[in-house]
Amino acid sequence: MKKQLIIIGIIALFACVWLSGCSNPLKSDKDRFIGTWKATNGSISVLFSDGNCTIGGISGKWEIKDRMLIIVLANLPIQSTFSYVFSNGDRTVTLTDIANGINSVYTKQ
Repeated sequence: MKKQLIIIGIIALFACVWLSGCSNPLKSDKDRFIGTWKATNGSISVLFSDGNCTIGGISGKWEIKDRMLIIVLANLPIQSTFSYVFSNGDRTVTLTDIANGINSVYTKQ
């Protein structure tokens, strides 16, 4: 009987730990990008949840597709595609422009 209680207690402990992890699901990449970001050069970018954005004062659209950030600004007929890596608890993101390999670092405001 004591063995059964110990086994039930261990199972209950594992179930509690497993279920507590479910109450705070991980954010999607899209959710991690939403907000105001400041580049190391001082420029400000704002990405809205509806897919609109303002990059350096220019409006446009953004999306996450195939683990890439795609931005199309209103006055440019081409799209910019970036790979990205989040760090510092999702407060910092490093973008790498796929076309030229240039990195830019942004901090969430």
